[in-house]
Amino acid sequence: GYLWFLSFSLMPILQNFKYLVIWPRPYMDWRIVTIAGIIILDFGTYWWHRFNHANSFFRRVHWIHHSDSRVNSSTTFRFHYIELAVYYFYKLLICSIFQIPVVVLITYDSLTFFNGAFHHSNIKLNPKIEKFLNLFLVTPSFHYNHHSSELKFANSNYGSFLVFWDKIFKTYTPPQDHPNIGLESKHGKS
Repeated sequence: GYLWFLSFSLMPILQNFKYLVIWPRPYMDWRIVTIAGIIILDFGTYWWHRFNHANSFFRRVHWIHHSDSRVNSSTTFRFHYIELAVYYFYKLLICSIFQIPVVVLITYDSLTFFNGAFHHSNIKLNPKIEKFLNLFLVTPSFHYNHHSSELKFANSNYGSFLVFWDKIFKTYTPPQDHPNIGLESKHGKS
């Protein structure tokens, strides 16, 4: 939510930066640009999330997000401002390198905002629907493992929107029930 607002409110300022593209250029097919941009940004987000778990400083900052003992939609918004600020500039760097229009960044942030609220929710979907959605989207059961107090599960299922990256890079763990959600002292030692 914060990132979407920041992207939208900074658009007049961002258009003055030489290496940022605000709208798709006339020669670009906006559909291809949007789909490719979302895939590239999601790939970058996957690696950003893994980095947050691997780097000792950012892990401590990121654990604010993991501090809930119960995962629900409010967990989506529990981030340290340092993580949000660095993540936002990381995404702007990705947009600059790959010439992803800022309007695609806003689209991606909107999608991940709603999907984040969805996959952090404590709802149980019909198993058939969830199985279908898990083919391409992060769902509550897919992401629930990630908030486990057991490190082998907490250090898995990093995806924020698309599930492909966890499956490609072998960080996927199948959905399981975990009675212990949130932080324990061992998280700081991973």
